[in-house]
Amino acid sequence: MDRIHLNSNEKYIIKNTIGVYPVGALSISFYKRMNANFILCRKNSPTTNWLFKSGRISINSEFINIEKNAYDGLACKKPLPELIIVSPTVNQLNDFLDELIDYLYLLVETDSAFIENIPYFLLASSGIYFEKIKNEFETKFFNSNLTCISLSKEIISRRIFRAVAYQAAVRTGSGNTADYITGNEESFLVLSLSGTPEARARILSIFNDRNYPIQVEKSYLESEYDKALVNIIYNAFSQLYSVNKNRFLNVSAGDLFSESEFLPAWYKPQNLRDNPETIRKKMVVISTAFVETIKAAGIYAANTKVHEKLLKIEEYILKNIPDHVSSSLQLLIEKLINPSDNWKGTELLPTEESILFSLIKTAKDYNIDTVNVFSDVAAELIQSYSLAVSIRDNPAELLELLSKNEKLSPVDLKILKFQTQNALKMFQSGINKTCFWSETSDFIPETDLRFCIEKVLRNFEDCGFEETIRKFKTTTTVYPGKYSFISLFKYFIPLAIFIEKIKVCLKKNTLILGLNGLPGCGKTTAANILSDILSTFGNDNLVATVSIDDFYYSKKERADYNITEWGPGSHDPAFGEKLKALCTASKLTPVTLPVFDKQIRDRSVTETKHFSKPASYVLFEGFGVGMRSNNNSAFSDQIDLLISLTSDMDECKLRRKSAGWNDQREFFDNDFKRYNDFFEITLWPMIEKQTLYVMPEVENFAHLIIPVCHTDIFYK
Repeated sequence: MDRIHLNSNEKYIIKNTIGVYPVGALSISFYKRMNANFILCRKNSPTTNWLFKSGRISINSEFINIEKNAYDGLACKKPLPELIIVSPTVNQLNDFLDELIDYLYLLVETDSAFIENIPYFLLASSGIYFEKIKNEFETKFFNSNLTCISLSKEIISRRIFRAVAYQAAVRTGSGNTADYITGNEESFLVLSLSGTPEARARILSIFNDRNYPIQVEKSYLESEYDKALVNIIYNAFSQLYSVNKNRFLNVSAGDLFSESEFLPAWYKPQNLRDNPETIRKKMVVISTAFVETIKAAGIYAANTKVHEKLLKIEEYILKNIPDHVSSSLQLLIEKLINPSDNWKGTELLPTEESILFSLIKTAKDYNIDTVNVFSDVAAELIQSYSLAVSIRDNPAELLELLSKNEKLSPVDLKILKFQTQNALKMFQSGINKTCFWSETSDFIPETDLRFCIEKVLRNFEDCGFEETIRKFKTTTTVYPGKYSFISLFKYFIPLAIFIEKIKVCLKKNTLILGLNGLPGCGKTTAANILSDILSTFGNDNLVATVSIDDFYYSKKERADYNITEWGPGSHDPAFGEKLKALCTASKLTPVTLPVFDKQIRDRSVTETKHFSKPASYVLFEGFGVGMRSNNNSAFSDQIDLLISLTSDMDECKLRRKSAGWNDQREFFDNDFKRYNDFFEITLWPMIEKQTLYVMPEVENFAHLIIPVCHTDIFYK
């Protein structure tokens, strides 16, 4: 490990300075109100990465430059502040301990492993976990093989302190939109009397120098357990009531503890509007069980009646943080919408697990019947998580609301983004694992394509997702009857975003997309829907959709050349240049393309496609698009991005037979038997034979191979 590189006139600790760890609503509130000196970020967290990239943070809607004040973790090889206020969530405690061990490694490496070179750590939000933290620290220290064994006990007794924070602090937004709202003047810290007298006096001196209100209590346990009661009531209820039948909403403190009707109906959960008394009674039951359990364990004797305690909690929350969304609910949302998390909702979140399981164990140890109350809460939370996961994975009703132009909450939109990001991950997986680049491929280099997808995933907020939603939620013509609205978000929007980013990456004015697949796999449907989506990505986007069928030789030419309609070489290569001409079409140089009439099996004598301005995208679809043999290179040479759809052969056969009958009913004089005999004896066997060489050849050159399941993608 690298040594700490300090100048000879520098020390490891900067006296009379305060730092906060990690970046969060509580920490930033301390930073602002104490006029602290440093922000110590959790190493490699998304927030840390953004802060170091931007060099600023928004506090109370005002941007503050923190470039010189932000540290990348504890082991940052810079002098640390004398006092560090640590306010992690339960799931971040391990990160803090790991970084503390890393810092000790650095001290050992420089022969400076002395207690004087270690800051004071004040655990401001985790009082009831203090013993657990000490035990875990000792375990990590022992497993680290650090040589300064005696330092472990000294750190625990002289450098780590417990406290309880009564601090109203809120974070709104995330990433580059995050704004940290600090607490009011009534906020304060309750500091325990653990540790040596000298260390306690030094900490109080640092606080007194800044005129920050801190309260020292001999009986701090009641404060810690009062806060634990707030946590279990506020966190658990916000999670239980955030999930409705078909929605997943942010439930704020004001939603839970206020009967105000100023919130819009779409935002305030129905089960909160309808059952305020039920919620209130449930809170009293849980609170009573909580107090009975800790009193039975002899932890402290609470004299305040439960109902009065709840009223005080509600009054404090409504006065100070009515818009605050609990950290546990924020974590639940984060887990739901993080594709890499793959969270199934089968276990409690860390805070609830720690509190509820401790209460259940204590109730069992002291043989009191409150164990059932806490077990029921745990079971309800798991049920709520499962429902949230179900809504996330199958947001059909949510999308139905969207199609009816109902307003969606921010979490609704995040869940839809989750579906789109998952699809993008699928494309990324296909690129990394499917070897369809060959030495002869002269399309987009593989590295460029990977870069495009990674860029989309990193900058997902900038991909036009919400703008596309707004335009599509008022569009009723995109999906005729049989097509599922959900496929828009699980399949077509991510594919369209992917295509658009490829176009930007290649700096193309016009992107020509080749779309290959078996007859009946849904190429034409996909092309038409993609055309609708891509047309929303710009103010004047023209999307030209062209079928390879339109380039068949005429019926007379096929007879003259003795080739079948579906046989090799049945497309006129002269039209290859027409594809390219779509990129520069204008009123002076318009492009006219034929249209194949499936009823007469020949070019239409009444219909053509006419383009008098350049296309932003050309969607060129058909069976065999991307082939190079049999004169097809005239078309494939024009393609910038080639996608091949794979599908079940039997499924495609059924779809192709149905579509063919609808297209050619008149051609067969409405005689289905005649059509069926032709399809089964002549057409489909020929397609099966062609598939053996068409699909492998195209997939050899395809940039992306996408498996298509019509049940999931196209049908309800």
